[in-house]
Amino acid sequence: MLCKQQVGFVATGAPSKRLHEVRKETLPNLRSLALDPVHVAMHYEARRQHTKRRGLLYLRRGLAKFNNHADGQGGDWGAFFTGHAEVRFTSHETTLRRQISDGRMTKGIAQRLLNSMETISTWCRRAGFIEFLAAFSAVYRSEVTNETEDGKRLVDLLHHATDGDQVEWLVNNLRLRSLFSKGDDAPSWNNQQ
Repeated sequence: MLCKQQVGFVATGAPSKRLHEVRKETLPNLRSLALDPVHVAMHYEARRQHTKRRGLLYLRRGLAKFNNHADGQGGDWGAFFTGHAEVRFTSHETTLRRQISDGRMTKGIAQRLLNSMETISTWCRRAGFIEFLAAFSAVYRSEVTNETEDGKRLVDLLHHATDGDQVEWLVNNLRLRSLFSKGDDAPSWNNQQ
């Protein structure tokens, strides 16, 4: 029982409000779930079997920013997302999400954004991640619009990663890491809601 009381955070490939509620019954101190960013890259790679994946390195770099230490970086991410709140997008985020699907970000701007992306930092705002996927979608358009063996397009996988709940489950990774300082062994959740 002591081990179950120590679990405060779980990364998974399929977080949901329901999974959080069920896990909370057996893990009394569970704060939240997170979408493991590696799963997005794994799904992308698995759907591109037998073909070159030039963009995969950039995609992995962008997703890795959810696992970097967030001490002193970024803004206030707020409370952990548990699936109970409605996620609202700004008009800028909505435009960027549309650019993931249609690939209309200017290729020169998109390539500069990808080339200048720092991999050691974290995402400072949700729109930064969505903009990254819009740039990725524009630069690797021929790669992301191909259909996979199961008939789905990779661009749909990327767009889904920015759905309201999905992106907030990803941001939970940063929320957790922001509780640590570089010298801490354990997060300080006592003052967090």
